[in-house]
Amino acid sequence: MAISSDQAAHRRRAAWIGTAFLVALFGCSKKAAENPPEPSAPPFQRVAVLLGEPIDGIETALLEEARAREMHLAITSSHGHVNAQIEQVGQALDAGPAALLLGPVAPDVLQRARSAARDKHVPFVALLHGDARSGSWVGVRSSALAREAGERAGRLLLARGIRQPRVFVVEDGRWPESTRRVEEMLRGLEATCGSIQLMLRVAIGLTPAETSSFLLEGLGRAHVVDVLVAGDRMATAGAELGARGSKLKESLLVVGATDDAALVETARGADSKLVVVTWKREDLVKLSIDAVEAAMAAPDAQVTKDVPCELVGPDAVPPRKDG
Repeated sequence: MAISSDQAAHRRRAAWIGTAFLVALFGCSKKAAENPPEPSAPPFQRVAVLLGEPIDGIETALLEEARAREMHLAITSSHGHVNAQIEQVGQALDAGPAALLLGPVAPDVLQRARSAARDKHVPFVALLHGDARSGSWVGVRSSALAREAGERAGRLLLARGIRQPRVFVVEDGRWPESTRRVEEMLRGLEATCGSIQLMLRVAIGLTPAETSSFLLEGLGRAHVVDVLVAGDRMATAGAELGARGSKLKESLLVVGATDDAALVETARGADSKLVVVTWKREDLVKLSIDAVEAAMAAPDAQVTKDVPCELVGPDAVPPRKDG
């Protein structure tokens, strides 16, 4: 059968297009083989965070720090309720998190949560409470600047001529580190003044307002109290609130530990009667996520992160001793 010139031309064009398509396809395949697709980003690590006591702004700060490190946090708060946190621990561990960061409400919860996390092979870090005495932990040690805080309070009292200060202690007796911090502060106070008169120990309530109420009851029965010594951040908030509401507010000193920005600002004031061991919340947040990462990287190791702190409040030069 004869083929016209038009048909021949049409067949030549089809053959050329087909050849070009095959060349292009081969080239793309070769290029794809030479440049394999980039691996997808690893999924975010999911970490359970259970907070026992309110800390202003810490949830948002933790979320932002974790997000920057491609870590997802599931944050829950028990608002100081033991049974609620025990239930939250069980639910969090059943969900199979990459790690558990716990701000415990009580020593019993801390021990139970640590044991349950170990049984489920979940890296565990305690926040603030625990004092690095057992297991991974991030916080401020009870011994950090506590004696120095007591010494500073002693110098202020000596400058007023008070050589045997009358003391109320405000503490959460459930936590050994709270008691240790109080004892260090009392040693510093006694070392500076020579002797002290310990009049009353006041247990903290669930809130600073409740602690203040307990404290005011004791202060109302006392004729003179020179200084309140508080063992932790919740006790300090309650002690400061109670001091401001008492009949002794013009002279009553408060010595404690806190990261509350408003209280730290009060301690820095010209007429302050507050001496505190304090730390920056951003340091606590960063080191908390550091501790979680380290615990996930080495689940069998004990991770300890000490948050740096400083002493803030008025000071005085004690009068010279005679002779």
